[in-house]
Amino acid sequence: MAQIYEVMRITGIIFFGIMITCCDPNTCRQAPKSKQQKKINIRRMDIEIIKASGPSEILSIMQSDMIIPIDFLDANPENLEETAIQFYELFKHPSIDTLVKEAHEAYDSNENFNENINTLFTNLSYYYPEINMPKIITLISGLHKDLLITKEVIVIGLDFFIGQNASFKPIDIPEYIRERYTQHHIVPILALVYANRLLVRGRQNTLLSEMINHGKLNYMASQLLPCVPDSLILGYTAQNMVDIQSNREIIWANFIENELLYETSEYVKNKFIGERPVIHEISKKCPGRIGGWIGYEIVKEYMESSNISLQELMKLSDNHEIFIKSGYKPLNN
Repeated sequence: MAQIYEVMRITGIIFFGIMITCCDPNTCRQAPKSKQQKKINIRRMDIEIIKASGPSEILSIMQSDMIIPIDFLDANPENLEETAIQFYELFKHPSIDTLVKEAHEAYDSNENFNENINTLFTNLSYYYPEINMPKIITLISGLHKDLLITKEVIVIGLDFFIGQNASFKPIDIPEYIRERYTQHHIVPILALVYANRLLVRGRQNTLLSEMINHGKLNYMASQLLPCVPDSLILGYTAQNMVDIQSNREIIWANFIENELLYETSEYVKNKFIGERPVIHEISKKCPGRIGGWIGYEIVKEYMESSNISLQELMKLSDNHEIFIKSGYKPLNN
């Protein structure tokens, strides 16, 4: 199939956090008042396959949406029967019962999942009515793939998002990243992916510009999901957030004193916006990707003092001007 799609590993999205903070409706950000609330249907293909009576029924299920066997399961399109047989045998294996049970328990325990999905696409269509609403399919694949996102379809591998107590975990992902694979992170991931598609990147090749690029993504996700806490959108634990807020002046001083903002070295930029458990150059309590957090703070201050829309923000290419006009100067709480 000639489709452009994104197979998402959280390591490639540069975003998410660990500890879940419950959403208090009294702390929701101001949200757009859309008159057309979206209700996204979720196809539980995981349940359909589990209930299948044999390989031929599984094959029929897979063929009903060919993106599943071809793009999500990486099957040979000329031998889908073999994939259906392998899947049938997989779900007859005794150990799969534990994986299925835990995946379904994690999904069922996330009471806000459907609400957040609907909120995401309601707000996305409010800002960008030209965007088509995708089909959403859930699947359990024996930890084959976590997410696949196209313009038409989103496939969610539920068994990747069980959380820290999962009996079976993906083995090729660092622990500090693997901790983020929870049901509560799925919708913020989707919000950030859509934001990334709509972002016009800053034209300056500096660390500051990259920080603000990330800040724009985080800001848009926060507007699409007004009742999802910053900890989930930014990818930090509750303790991370406390540490950052308590040391924001020190963090900022490190960037200023070491003249990092206008650094163009990819190696240096990656230190502060790439995936790392800790940024030792600042502090053993400074979590990775801190540049994205600073960018988010800059963008928030810029938007508070400007009259531009979210759509206009995402089109701005002069990130240095955003920084100057923001008047950003952090103070410790």
